[in-house]
Amino acid sequence: GKAASTGGFPRRHADEAILMDKETQQRLLALNKEFYTTVAEPFDVTRLAPSTGKSELVRRLPLDEGATLVDIGCGNGRLAWLLEDRGVPLDYTGVDANAQLLKLAQAHTAELHYVHCHFVQADLAQPEWVALLPKPPQRENGGFDIVTCLATLHHLPGYDLRCATMQQLAELVKPGGIVAISTW
Repeated sequence: GKAASTGGFPRRHADEAILMDKETQQRLLALNKEFYTTVAEPFDVTRLAPSTGKSELVRRLPLDEGATLVDIGCGNGRLAWLLEDRGVPLDYTGVDANAQLLKLAQAHTAELHYVHCHFVQADLAQPEWVALLPKPPQRENGGFDIVTCLATLHHLPGYDLRCATMQQLAELVKPGGIVAISTW
């Protein structure tokens, strides 16, 4: 019989991953970085209202006083001010690669009462990004209580980079903690 077409994609077995070539991956990362540098302020304006998904996540999170949460790909810090509405004191660390968005996040969260915010500029495409995170006291006991990575993973091109990032997210959470991820 006639062989099935793969549409120009390499054939692979179910247990094999197709890896993106590094040059393409680097070009896509550079385009993404340039895009967010160019549109940081207009992007911020579109992210000032609470989103249904983040609001529902915040409603469902089991938050205890003094909890630690790291928000990977925090953008303008919207999750922090949604957490503020829960009225539970917690330590929030926002991580993003874009300095402009982090500056906006600091401005948006400066007046929060319950959520104590720290912001870290780190590029998830760089293997050492985790080392840039502060180590809150609870982290010495195994990690953050909650790790979020919302609408971020799809910005990382390539199966290998996404898998490495997922492993790093898993290593950031304490045993029994929560990792919340959304992507498209």
